[in-house]
Amino acid sequence: MYLSLASHQIASKSENINNINNDSSFIIGKAISVMIECRAMRIRPYTAPDSPVLANIWLEASLAAHSFIPADYWKNNRIRMEQEYLPNSDNFVLEDDSGKVQGFISLLGRHVAALFVHPKAQGMGYGSALLRHAQQLHTKLTLHVYKLNTDSVHFYEYHGFLTTAQGVDTSTGAEELRMRWTKAQHS
Repeated sequence: MYLSLASHQIASKSENINNINNDSSFIIGKAISVMIECRAMRIRPYTAPDSPVLANIWLEASLAAHSFIPADYWKNNRIRMEQEYLPNSDNFVLEDDSGKVQGFISLLGRHVAALFVHPKAQGMGYGSALLRHAQQLHTKLTLHVYKLNTDSVHFYEYHGFLTTAQGVDTSTGAEELRMRWTKAQHS
């Protein structure tokens, strides 16, 4: 089963808007002007041939987001990601409108084990689409995120995740947050 989506990249600035025509007219005083750029995408189930591409996205995104962890850690675990972690997870792959893989989410039951978008494709709504897909499949989700990866912490908070505990990732020694999302909280 394939899921087709349109993502909306939003850029805004405050200005006076007097008239907006969109099937009907609305008069608005001071408002936010929103420019929406639609991006076609699809989310599909993972297949084994996806592994090398997903492992490369994982590596590039990990290096970009986790400068507080030595780069060799990520480089040394790339093959393990490709051959061990991905084949043993429930993965969903996001392709852009040209069919190029831009990101993925890996689930272990209700746990988000990985969510990675290629660094050049971040900020385009792909990560949000992947997370929303997982939220449609489950009523509860958990995840771990590095505390120093503040962009990701804010991303998950934006999508309704709450911090439930703090700990240390034993493989890297980095502090991490344990987060939880429950559909009932956000219905």
